[in-house]
Amino acid sequence: MSSSEILSFVANLCTIAAFVIAFYVWWTWKDQQNYSFVRDKIFESEIAIIDIFTSLSNTIQIYGECKRIYLVNRLNADPQFIREDFKASAAQFKQELYKYKAAINKLKILNVPFDRKIVIDFEDLLSKWDTYKKEIHEVKDTDKLESIINKILAEITELSEESRSHLSDIRYRI
Repeated sequence: MSSSEILSFVANLCTIAAFVIAFYVWWTWKDQQNYSFVRDKIFESEIAIIDIFTSLSNTIQIYGECKRIYLVNRLNADPQFIREDFKASAAQFKQELYKYKAAINKLKILNVPFDRKIVIDFEDLLSKWDTYKKEIHEVKDTDKLESIINKILAEITELSEESRSHLSDIRYRI
């Protein structure tokens, strides 16, 4: 074999290797194209989780404060109608809730593989809000009210941190 035949053989091998690499890049192009977009949507969802659970915590605290006022004044009505700041907080919570729903739906559309038991959906969050309001409304003692509110706030903090860290892990893995 002469040197020109060896050089021709190496050139042919390089051409085949270049074709294989070009085919691989073409095959994975779509995933690479969506990479930063998917990461941005996961990050937006993390922010939505922080916002919704912060808003829920604030609304629960204000609702508990309203209930405390009712208990001190020995009223047995629903405390949600006593103060304007509760109404404003509840309205902000609903706005954040719809932002959260949109963020989670974007993840579903993009087929981001997240655990739906950890990152709870819109309906479950509304159900939790109603459950928390019922728990607070059923309390008849100010001391018990404080412990119920602290328990609820601890649960909200745990849900928030668990959901956010789960999405953060997914974002770092992609």
